[in-house]
Amino acid sequence: REIQNSAINGILEYAEMNFYKAKQLLGSIYVENTDNLKDEGLSILKECWSWAQQHTNCNYYLSFKGTSYRILKQHDQI
Repeated sequence: REIQNSAINGILEYAEMNFYKAKQLLGSIYVENTDNLKDEGLSILKECWSWAQQHTNCNYYLSFKGTSYRILKQHDQI
């Protein structure tokens, strides 16, 4: 039962990470390619960066740091 719960939690965490990776992509597109959605994109990236800071052990933490953090820093949001 413990192994099963561990596997399920791992799958859910992986799915959650992919959700935030997709949001990060959308946010970066909004910021970098559209003027009228820039604020919304920055808001999305803040949410993604906040999630990444709470999950520093995820495999793609550096991806969040390389994208969300970098863009937020460029726009003086951090």
